[in-house]
Parts: sequence; structure tokens; C-alpha cells
Amino acid sequence: MTRVAAWLHRRGVHDVVLTMGARGCYASGKRFSGVVEGVHVSAVDDTGAGDAFAAGMLYGKLAGWPLEQSARFACAAGALATTAVGASDGLGELEEVLALAGLE
Repeated sequence: MTRVAAWLHRRGVHDVVLTMGARGCYASGKRFSGVVEGVHVSAVDDTGAGDAFAAGMLYGKLAGWPLEQSARFACAAGALATTAVGASDGLGELEEVLALAGLE
């Protein structure tokens, strides 16, 4: 993971986030570099988990959050997406994602 992030950084990418499924993600940027642990849920279907993760990252970045906080939020969003069958039924309200991420 660190080699991939370093390769991308050398090519001008500021923030690198590599998903690791249920184990969370590896995030690397100017002020944070490390593994953000996944959130444990009772998963039933992983359809849409990656999309929910990406949406969570975008939400955090657009809100001006630091990389680690954005990654934590993204992991929670991706995890929630797996709690119901289908791509969006498991997604919760903002407060639910924040609570699952430990960011409330």
C-alpha cells in the first residue's frame, strides 16, 4: 500500500485512499498516512459498498474535513451499505454514518 501511495504522490496526487474492503482503507496525504480500520457491521450484501465509500470520501473532502476523518466517514458509509440487500437500502442518515464512524 505504501509503495502504491508513494508512486502516486511522486506523480502529483495529493491524497491517496486505497480501500481494503471490510478491513478499512489505507489513506496517505500531507498530514496523515496510515490504515483507517473498517467498521464492523452485520453485512448481507456488498453491492454498492464501494460507491458509498467514494461518496463518503467526497462528502468529507467537500466539507473540508482532514483526510483521516474523511476516510473514517467513508469506511462507515461503505459498511452501512452492506447491511441490506441492494445498492442503497443500507445507507443511513448522516447522523447514523457519523455515529458509526465515531465522529459525532
